[in-house]
Amino acid sequence: MDICNSEDLQAEPFTEKTFTEPEAIRAFVNAVNKASRIKGELDYGVTFRMYAAYKSGGEKVYSLNISDSKEEGIRGLLVESKDSGKGYSIPPKNHEELRKLIYGE
Repeated sequence: MDICNSEDLQAEPFTEKTFTEPEAIRAFVNAVNKASRIKGELDYGVTFRMYAAYKSGGEKVYSLNISDSKEEGIRGLLVESKDSGKGYSIPPKNHEELRKLIYGE
């Protein structure tokens, strides 16, 4: 089955969303800090484009893949856009925190 053409494909939870609440920001920061490097080159699709703006004025752009599945053990994917062949695996605990923020309960 080609999931891109599937009528079962769920709608995106939002087109654009800004997270400013301290707890939400902490969840994203924890996910980034806990992510571990994946060896080798990646071949992946992108679910979300995440823009991280820093108080110092800098900004980083990431590809962020977080599933809406509640299945246990799912990991997320984080890739800094400037180096799209190098990815980081987000641990299941952090994936679940982000899933709840992004998709709701």
